Amino acid sequence: MIDYDIFEFKGKVKDKFENNGKFFVELEQTNFYPDGKGGQLGDRSYIGKAKILSVKEGDSRIIHEVDTLDVEENPICIIDRERRLEISREHTAQHILSQAFLKLYNIETVSFHMGEYYSTIDLNSIEIDDKKIYEAELLANKIVLENREVKKYYVSSQDLEKLNLRKKIDVEGSIRIVEVNGFDISMCSGTHVERTGEIGIIKVIKAEKTKKELTRIYFASGIRALKMFQEKTKIIEQISQMLTTGESELISKINKTINVNKMLSNINRSLEEKLLDEVIKRLSSEKIIKEVFENISRKGFEAMAHKLKNLGKSGFIVLMEKEKFVVATFNSVVTLQVKGYDINGVIFYTFDLNKKEEVLRELLEK
Repeated sequence: MIDYDIFEFKGKVKDKFENNGKFFVELEQTNFYPDGKGGQLGDRSYIGKAKILSVKEGDSRIIHEVDTLDVEENPICIIDRERRLEISREHTAQHILSQAFLKLYNIETVSFHMGEYYSTIDLNSIEIDDKKIYEAELLANKIVLENREVKKYYVSSQDLEKLNLRKKIDVEGSIRIVEVNGFDISMCSGTHVERTGEIGIIKVIKAEKTKKELTRIYFASGIRALKMFQEKTKIIEQISQMLTTGESELISKINKTINVNKMLSNINRSLEEKLLDEVIKRLSSEKIIKEVFENISRKGFEAMAHKLKNLGKSGFIVLMEKEKFVVATFNSVVTLQVKGYDINGVIFYTFDLNKKEEVLRELLEK
């Protein structure tokens, strides 16, 4: 059984072995929390001189993947305290956020996953709009700011009926309960804070529909949320400087820029179509087409190749791009010693620019 308050202990090696190039150590008794148990991340740090890479639980065993088998019989084991505290903040934050959706909208959490940078909960509804997310996030943070006690205790399976559990799971024996005082009571074996104020903040990042009937909520808490806020603030500042506008006017400026770009794109497309029509008129008098082009779109290039092919012309055209160039052959005996792709009778080949002289020489010699 994990002692949640111990961050350093003397272990006794029960087994150590190599499997598929990976190293593993099993202790007689461990205090390292396993990865994936209860949806949360596992502990890290050291067993003696061996760095822990992962902690897995299975078949009533807890196995530690390490970077070396150079481990003494009775190693000093150290748990990464900061990581454990970050995971505890994130796990308690999940309990609070899940209960907020349940209390406000009777929406239940069906699964929870904790990642290294953010976590997710899957909710059993797709009728979750921005207002509901905002209200649930607000309630969750009120609970954090009230600095409520987070109790952990064990009860028997018979005593479970007396508790107002958010979600009940059928288990036998002694059951660990995590209770956010006056707000949430859950069955949980995971790591948690002592008081909600330790979490700092709970921030919903985004929401998306998943599996047709669920909504996945992405969130972060504590230092994780702060780091994410700092990164996003820096990005917004950079965009604001690039567009020479204040942050409050960014959306308007971006929409205006998008609309201008669409207009310019339409103008450019129209001009390109006229240009390519003139080129096709010029080439219509040629028996064999051998032309190289720059500064036209791939779409325009492909359209021109098909028009020349449909006019019964034979030969090839080449489009020079920044890092590659494309060859299109049509109605032609010209073939290259590489595999091309056929689009409605036109064969296209793509090459790196360093092949330009070699390929053009081969084409011109045919």
